[in-house]
Amino acid sequence: MSRGTTVLDVGCGMGFNAIALAQIVGDKGRVIAVDVEPKMLGVLAKRARRARVLHRIDVRQCKPGAIGVTEKVGFAVAFWVVHEAPDAAGFLRQVRSCLVSEAKLMIVEPKGRVSAEAFGQTLAVAERIGLRLHSQPPVRFSRAAVLEPS
Repeated sequence: MSRGTTVLDVGCGMGFNAIALAQIVGDKGRVIAVDVEPKMLGVLAKRARRARVLHRIDVRQCKPGAIGVTEKVGFAVAFWVVHEAPDAAGFLRQVRSCLVSEAKLMIVEPKGRVSAEAFGQTLAVAERIGLRLHSQPPVRFSRAAVLEPS
């Protein structure tokens, strides 16, 4: 990911990742930040305004089971969210449909809630829908994988 990239932060919550991503992509980049909780999105907007990056973030409320994003992105992140999706395959399929051919998707899940076996099942689902494992970077208190379209 680099300056000028369009990034998708699915399940952005209060925007910890969205704000950092907005700083990375610069003024020519954009972050599409989606979450089902309007209160979280309100906090994100306030925090992004204070960080002077709100103009780079497209804050959107999505519906359970539908991320509501059709734009193509060069990078996507689902941080501590896949285990919350009632249909992981459907969720990952929606995110996959937004990725350009050379894009990456980073999935991060909490170790305390997602076992190694469950995370492996998520990666197997991702593979079935056309995402292959690129790497597994260390993320504190988490299980993580970077995937790319196959």
